[in-house]
Amino acid sequence: MDESTKRIAAIILSALAIGIITFDIINAASVGTASADITRFFDIIKIAIAMLGVLAGAFAAAMSYNKHRLDEASLKLDVTNHELDVISKTSERFTKAMELLGNEESIAIRIGGIYAFEKLAEDCEADRTRISDVLCTYMREKRPVADIGNTEARKPPMDLATLLKVVVKMSIQYKDLELKLDFSETDLRKTYLRSANLHNANLFRANLFRADLRDTNLSNANLYSAKLISADLRNADLRSANLSDADLSGADLSGANLSGANLSGARLGGANLSGAYIIRANLGSARLSGANLKGADLSFSDLSGLELSFVDLTNAEYDDNQLAKARLYVNTILTDGTHYTS
Repeated sequence: MDESTKRIAAIILSALAIGIITFDIINAASVGTASADITRFFDIIKIAIAMLGVLAGAFAAAMSYNKHRLDEASLKLDVTNHELDVISKTSERFTKAMELLGNEESIAIRIGGIYAFEKLAEDCEADRTRISDVLCTYMREKRPVADIGNTEARKPPMDLATLLKVVVKMSIQYKDLELKLDFSETDLRKTYLRSANLHNANLFRANLFRADLRDTNLSNANLYSAKLISADLRNADLRSANLSDADLSGADLSGANLSGANLSGARLGGANLSGAYIIRANLGSARLSGANLKGADLSFSDLSGLELSFVDLTNAEYDDNQLAKARLYVNTILTDGTHYTS
C-alpha cells in the first residue's frame, strides 16, 4: 500500500468514526416525536454532507500527492535521459577527435582533431584531465628525446606546435584543476611555452633548448636532468622545482624565483641569474662558472661545494658562512665589488 492510499484510508476511517459517533449522540438525545424525527433527519443529512466533503478533500489531496510524485519521477527521468544523451554525445566526440588526431596522411586533419579536443574540453569539465593526458601522450610519442645532448634548433611541426598552444591555453584556463602535464623525455626544443601553468609538471629529461618559458609557472615541477640550455626563463616561477643535474648553461633566469629549488649538480655556466630569488635553495655541487648573480638573493641557500669562477655576485644577498662552504676560483666578484683572484 503506497503513501497516498494510506492517507485516504485514514481520512475515510476518521470521517466514518466521527459520523457514527455524531449519529449516536443525536439518536440518543432525540425523543420519538415527529418534530424530533425531522430534526434528526436533517442532522443526518448534514453529517452525510460533511463526510462527503471530507472524502472529497481526501481524494483531492491524494490526487495532488500522486501528481507531485509523478512529476518528480518524470523530472528525474528527463534529467537521467539528458545525462545519458550528453555522455553518449561526449563519447562520440571524443572518439571522433581521436580519429582525426591519429590521421597519418594530413597535418590539417590532425590539427582539426586537436581543436576538436579543445572544444570538447570547453564543453565537458569532467573530461579535461583525460584530454590533457591524451594530448601530452601524443606529444611524447611524436617527439621523444632521441639524443638528450643534441641541441640543434628544430622547431616542432605545425600540428605539434598547435597542440602545445592548446595545452598551454588549457593549463592557464583550467589552472584550478592542476592538470599535472607529463612531457617527460620529450623533445621541446625552441617551443613556445610562455606563461604556461606547468605546476607539478613532469619534465624529467626533457630537452627544452632555447624554449620560451618566460613567466611560466614551473613550481614543484620535475626537471631532473632536463636540458634547458639557452632557455628563456625570465621571471619564471621555479619554487621547489627539482632541477638536480639539469643543464641550464647560458639560460636567462633573471628575476626568476628559485626559492626552495633543488639545484644540486646543476650546470649553470654562463647563466643569467641577476635579480633571481634563490632563497633556501640547494645549490650543492652546482657549477656556476661565468654566471651572472648580480643582485640575486641567496639567503639561507646551501652553497656547499658550489664552484664559483668568473661569477659576478655584485649586490647579491648572502652571508660569509654560506660563502665559506663554496669553492671560490679566479675572477669571482663578491657582493661588495671585491675581486677574488686566487
